[in-house]
Amino acid sequence: MQETSETVQQKGLRRMLDDNLLAEFAKTFYGYGNYNGQYWFVGMEEGGGNSSEEIAARLSVWNKRGRQELEDVAEFHRKISVGKYFESPPARAELQPTWNKLIRILLSAEGKLLSDKEDEAQTERVREYQRTSLGRTQGESCLIELLPLPSRSTRKKDWKYAKWTTLVQCVYRETYQDYYIPTRTRHIWERINQYKPRVVVFYSTSREYRKWWEQIAGTSFSFDEASKVHTAHQYGTVFAIVDHPVRRWRNDYFHNAGQCIALERAKHCDEWGLSTEKSTSASFQRVQES
Repeated sequence: MQETSETVQQKGLRRMLDDNLLAEFAKTFYGYGNYNGQYWFVGMEEGGGNSSEEIAARLSVWNKRGRQELEDVAEFHRKISVGKYFESPPARAELQPTWNKLIRILLSAEGKLLSDKEDEAQTERVREYQRTSLGRTQGESCLIELLPLPSRSTRKKDWKYAKWTTLVQCVYRETYQDYYIPTRTRHIWERINQYKPRVVVFYSTSREYRKWWEQIAGTSFSFDEASKVHTAHQYGTVFAIVDHPVRRWRNDYFHNAGQCIALERAKHCDEWGLSTEKSTSASFQRVQES
């Protein structure tokens, strides 16, 4: 008799993941959006990973949709029954805690959020961007993760994969990180050099991850005291390191980070031969006026 997920739970057993599919996912999947987009956001890893059923659903959807390196964030999440962040009117899309702060950086860098004072109009502009534009296949942004598997946190006690797979690289979090980070760091660096985005934002200021951000950027960062943002520039791309959104809840921090990025872009336009780039000039002008 074939066991259902219910009988497995009743017996105290855990549902095992497809090892081959999990290994391919960890090797191939990098996130959401469009590599041709001008704004890339690079995080540590996706949240989640609370149950093997949740991860199995992600793997199944990814497999059925063609095992793509980048997915459309809205389409993918609707398929795994997490469509609440993309609800169309008259329903109200829920603001995702991490994404909505990243959107504030992007919109502020583009001069589309002109004040760090929170009001309903600003919030609705962020909500609409999340619903229609962030991480979309044909959009202007890209959401990438350094590590491939969703996890509740980076703490050892929240690492569940040893119970769900027999892959040796996933037994311990330390082993998992040592196995995947060097390869994925190199791959992200190659993609940046291939597509040359205008802006790459890394969101974690922890010492552990900063060394990887510097490796990906290929340069060291300087600290901007006014905005509390680390910045660097290389070959036409501005790199920034900001606090993870779950650490800083104030929206003005992310607004100021966007302004800092716009100023860095404007500062280096001449040396990059981008002085005629309309979007950057317009953004800089709007930031000065705000």
